[in-house]
Amino acid sequence: MRNTVALAAVLLISIMAYVIFFFGQEGSSLSDDDIAFAIPDTAEVGRIVLTPVVKTQPQTSLTLSRTRTTGWQLNKTYPALIPRVDRLLQVMQSLALREVFNEAAQANAQTFLRTVRTDVEMYDHAGNLIKAYSVGSETPDAQGTIMQMDGSDIPVSVEMPGLVGFVKANYSVDPLY
Repeated sequence: MRNTVALAAVLLISIMAYVIFFFGQEGSSLSDDDIAFAIPDTAEVGRIVLTPVVKTQPQTSLTLSRTRTTGWQLNKTYPALIPRVDRLLQVMQSLALREVFNEAAQANAQTFLRTVRTDVEMYDHAGNLIKAYSVGSETPDAQGTIMQMDGSDIPVSVEMPGLVGFVKANYSVDPLY
Protein backbone atom coordinates (compact mmCIF):
# COMPACT_ATOMS: atom_id res chain seq x y z
CA MET A 1 0.00 0.00 0.00
CA ARG A 2 2.82 2.43 0.88
CA ASN A 3 4.53 1.71 -2.41
CA THR A 4 1.33 2.42 -4.31
CA VAL A 5 0.86 5.80 -2.58
CA ALA A 6 4.52 6.72 -3.11
CA LEU A 7 4.35 5.67 -6.77
CA ALA A 8 1.14 7.68 -7.29
CA ALA A 9 2.77 10.75 -5.67
CA VAL A 10 5.87 10.47 -7.86
CA LEU A 11 3.70 9.99 -10.94
CA LEU A 12 1.55 13.02 -10.05
CA ILE A 13 4.62 15.23 -9.46
CA SER A 14 6.14 14.06 -12.76
CA ILE A 15 2.96 14.90 -14.68
CA MET A 16 2.75 18.33 -13.04
CA ALA A 17 6.40 19.05 -13.88
CA TYR A 18 5.83 17.97 -17.49
CA VAL A 19 2.76 20.20 -17.85
CA ILE A 20 4.46 23.20 -16.27
CA PHE A 21 7.61 22.79 -18.31
CA PHE A 22 6.05 22.24 -21.73
CA PHE A 23 2.80 24.17 -21.51
CA GLY A 24 4.23 26.95 -19.35
CA GLN A 25 6.56 27.83 -22.24
CA GLU A 26 3.68 29.11 -24.38
CA GLY A 27 4.40 32.57 -25.70
CA SER A 28 7.95 32.56 -24.40
CA SER A 29 9.29 32.97 -27.94
CA LEU A 30 8.07 36.58 -27.88
CA SER A 31 10.73 39.13 -27.20
CA ASP A 32 10.17 42.46 -25.49
CA ASP A 33 10.51 44.05 -28.92
CA ASP A 34 7.32 42.24 -29.97
CA ILE A 35 5.18 43.34 -27.02
CA ALA A 36 6.70 46.47 -25.41
CA PHE A 37 4.07 48.94 -26.57
CA ALA A 38 4.04 51.17 -23.48
CA ILE A 39 6.17 54.30 -23.16
CA PRO A 40 7.38 54.42 -19.53
CA ASP A 41 8.17 58.15 -19.55
CA THR A 42 5.87 60.20 -21.75
CA ALA A 43 7.81 63.37 -20.91
CA GLU A 44 10.48 62.22 -23.37
CA VAL A 45 7.96 62.22 -26.25
CA GLY A 46 8.41 65.32 -28.39
CA ARG A 47 6.42 64.36 -31.48
CA ILE A 48 3.70 61.85 -32.32
CA VAL A 49 2.77 60.99 -35.89
CA LEU A 50 -0.51 59.15 -36.55
CA THR A 51 -0.96 57.90 -40.11
CA PRO A 52 -4.12 56.03 -41.11
CA VAL A 53 -3.56 53.33 -43.72
CA VAL A 54 -6.42 51.93 -45.78
CA LYS A 55 -5.71 48.97 -48.08
CA THR A 56 -1.96 49.66 -47.96
CA GLN A 57 -2.48 53.32 -48.97
CA PRO A 58 -1.31 55.87 -46.37
CA GLN A 59 -3.82 58.66 -45.81
CA THR A 60 -3.24 62.19 -44.50
CA SER A 61 -1.31 61.96 -41.24
CA LEU A 62 -1.77 63.95 -38.08
CA THR A 63 1.31 65.24 -36.24
CA LEU A 64 1.35 66.35 -32.63
CA SER A 65 4.48 68.33 -31.72
CA ARG A 66 5.48 69.41 -28.23
CA THR A 67 6.74 72.98 -28.07
CA ARG A 68 8.57 74.62 -25.22
CA THR A 69 6.32 77.65 -25.08
CA THR A 70 2.76 76.71 -26.10
CA GLY A 71 2.51 73.02 -25.22
CA TRP A 72 1.31 70.77 -28.03
CA GLN A 73 0.61 71.80 -31.62
CA LEU A 74 -1.45 70.00 -34.25
CA ASN A 75 0.28 69.74 -37.64
CA LYS A 76 2.65 72.60 -36.61
CA THR A 77 -0.21 75.05 -37.09
CA TYR A 78 -2.95 74.84 -34.47
CA PRO A 79 -2.89 74.41 -30.72
CA ALA A 80 -3.79 70.82 -29.87
CA LEU A 81 -6.59 69.90 -27.50
CA ILE A 82 -4.66 69.24 -24.31
CA PRO A 83 -7.19 66.79 -22.79
CA ARG A 84 -7.01 64.68 -25.95
CA VAL A 85 -3.20 64.72 -25.99
CA ASP A 86 -3.07 63.90 -22.28
CA ARG A 87 -5.44 60.96 -22.82
CA LEU A 88 -3.35 59.69 -25.75
CA LEU A 89 -0.17 59.90 -23.66
CA GLN A 90 -1.91 58.13 -20.77
CA VAL A 91 -2.95 55.31 -23.11
CA MET A 92 0.56 55.10 -24.59
CA GLN A 93 2.02 54.80 -21.12
CA SER A 94 -0.46 52.17 -19.92
CA LEU A 95 -0.61 49.71 -22.83
CA ALA A 96 -0.21 46.08 -21.80
CA LEU A 97 -0.26 42.73 -23.56
CA ARG A 98 -3.68 41.13 -23.25
CA GLU A 99 -3.33 38.03 -25.39
CA VAL A 100 -1.05 36.33 -27.88
CA PHE A 101 -3.13 35.00 -30.75
CA ASN A 102 -2.97 31.39 -31.90
CA GLU A 103 -1.72 30.79 -35.45
CA ALA A 104 -5.13 31.02 -37.15
CA ALA A 105 -6.02 34.20 -35.28
CA GLN A 106 -2.60 35.69 -36.10
CA ALA A 107 -3.31 35.24 -39.81
CA ASN A 108 -6.68 36.99 -39.40
CA ALA A 109 -5.14 39.79 -37.34
CA GLN A 110 -2.45 40.37 -39.98
CA THR A 111 -5.16 40.58 -42.63
CA PHE A 112 -7.04 43.16 -40.54
CA LEU A 113 -3.85 45.17 -40.04
CA ARG A 114 -3.07 45.15 -43.76
CA THR A 115 -6.59 46.38 -44.53
CA VAL A 116 -7.12 49.19 -42.00
CA ARG A 117 -4.72 50.45 -39.36
CA THR A 118 -3.18 53.55 -37.87
CA ASP A 119 0.62 53.67 -37.91
CA VAL A 120 1.97 55.37 -34.80
CA GLU A 121 5.46 56.83 -34.49
CA MET A 122 6.81 58.52 -31.37
CA TYR A 123 9.95 60.65 -31.42
CA ASP A 124 11.96 62.23 -28.63
CA HIS A 125 12.75 65.96 -28.44
CA ALA A 126 15.86 65.48 -30.62
CA GLY A 127 13.82 63.79 -33.37
CA ASN A 128 14.99 60.22 -32.68
CA LEU A 129 12.41 57.46 -33.10
CA ILE A 130 11.42 56.06 -29.71
CA LYS A 131 8.82 53.53 -30.76
CA ALA A 132 6.61 52.66 -33.73
CA TYR A 133 3.66 50.32 -34.00
CA SER A 134 0.41 49.74 -35.86
CA VAL A 135 -3.00 49.97 -34.23
CA GLY A 136 -5.73 47.87 -35.80
CA SER A 137 -9.35 47.21 -35.00
CA GLU A 138 -10.82 45.83 -31.82
CA THR A 139 -10.66 42.12 -31.09
CA PRO A 140 -13.81 40.06 -31.77
CA ASP A 141 -14.79 40.22 -28.08
CA ALA A 142 -14.30 44.05 -28.10
CA GLN A 143 -12.05 43.81 -25.04
CA GLY A 144 -8.70 44.45 -26.70
CA THR A 145 -7.09 46.09 -29.71
CA ILE A 146 -5.07 44.33 -32.41
CA MET A 147 -1.60 45.88 -32.48
CA GLN A 148 1.80 45.04 -33.91
CA MET A 149 5.22 46.53 -33.23
CA ASP A 150 7.18 47.71 -36.26
CA GLY A 151 9.74 45.07 -37.12
CA SER A 152 7.68 42.28 -35.56
CA ASP A 153 5.77 39.60 -37.45
CA ILE A 154 3.45 38.89 -34.55
CA PRO A 155 0.20 40.82 -34.04
CA VAL A 156 -1.15 40.68 -30.48
CA SER A 157 -4.13 41.85 -28.49
CA VAL A 158 -3.31 44.86 -26.33
CA GLU A 159 -5.34 46.48 -23.56
CA MET A 160 -5.20 49.38 -21.17
CA PRO A 161 -5.56 47.90 -17.68
CA GLY A 162 -8.64 49.27 -15.97
CA LEU A 163 -10.40 49.98 -19.28
CA VAL A 164 -13.11 47.62 -20.43
CA GLY A 165 -12.99 47.87 -24.21
CA PHE A 166 -10.50 48.84 -26.85
CA VAL A 167 -8.05 51.74 -27.21
CA LYS A 168 -8.22 52.42 -30.97
CA ALA A 169 -10.50 55.44 -30.52
CA ASN A 170 -7.65 57.25 -28.75
CA TYR A 171 -5.58 57.05 -31.95
CA SER A 172 -8.11 58.99 -34.05
CA VAL A 173 -6.68 61.26 -36.74
CA ASP A 174 -9.77 63.47 -36.86
CA PRO A 175 -8.40 66.92 -35.95
CA LEU A 176 -11.80 67.93 -34.55
CA TYR A 177 -11.97 65.00 -32.13
